[in-house]
Amino acid sequence: MKYTILTSSNKKYECLKYNKKLIPNIIIVDWKENNKNRLYYYYNKLKTFTKRTFIIIMDASDVICLNSNISDMFTEFLKFNKDIIFGAEDGGRIVFHNEEYNTLLQFRKVFNFNKPNFKMKYNRRWLNNQTSLNAGLICGYSDTLVKFFNKVIDENKHENKDDQICFIRTIINNNEEYKNIIGLDFESKLFHNFRVFHEMYNITHNKIIYNKQLIRPYFVHFPGINFMKQNELFNKLIHEHNINL
Repeated sequence: MKYTILTSSNKKYECLKYNKKLIPNIIIVDWKENNKNRLYYYYNKLKTFTKRTFIIIMDASDVICLNSNISDMFTEFLKFNKDIIFGAEDGGRIVFHNEEYNTLLQFRKVFNFNKPNFKMKYNRRWLNNQTSLNAGLICGYSDTLVKFFNKVIDENKHENKDDQICFIRTIINNNEEYKNIIGLDFESKLFHNFRVFHEMYNITHNKIIYNKQLIRPYFVHFPGINFMKQNELFNKLIHEHNINL
């Protein structure tokens, strides 16, 4: 199995340095100005890989690798029977902003999710369950990712900053094409995006209990690590897992 990990960075992040020690196949794809620009840089790099190379795309500043056995991760990936898997989350622009509510409904329809339910924290609404996609953790086959990223770029020329909303809109616009190709890891088999509802977690030595269930993701992501007190969970995790940053 051929694999490569791509990460977006224009800074020397502690998480990135730690992950590079664990996994030799990390390639830094430097980018500038805003998140949408990552699409172009990733797309150009993805075109250089041979077909069916297993690619993991991760954020640099707030993602930690918990299990570097990528062969085992690939075995788990195959069980999804999809070409591309996104990490799942409960927030993001389509959840936070009322003007994006129809977008949220359209996205959920692609994956046959029911009408969303919300709860409030930090003056924002959040989904009850992690059923939206997060752009900080993605994996899949290189050739499928190239075609997908190309379409995302082509269809979102007027979006200025947000790569995540670009992914979502393209999936909605091409739902018949992508509903059987793209999946969300809402059971945290590969990825987990930590939520702001800290009471749902019990992090002990080398274990993460989420919503009363043991989860074993290979990579974890802390969206909003510099706000909404996500740094508290982050510090708890690295302490209990003996991660030295």
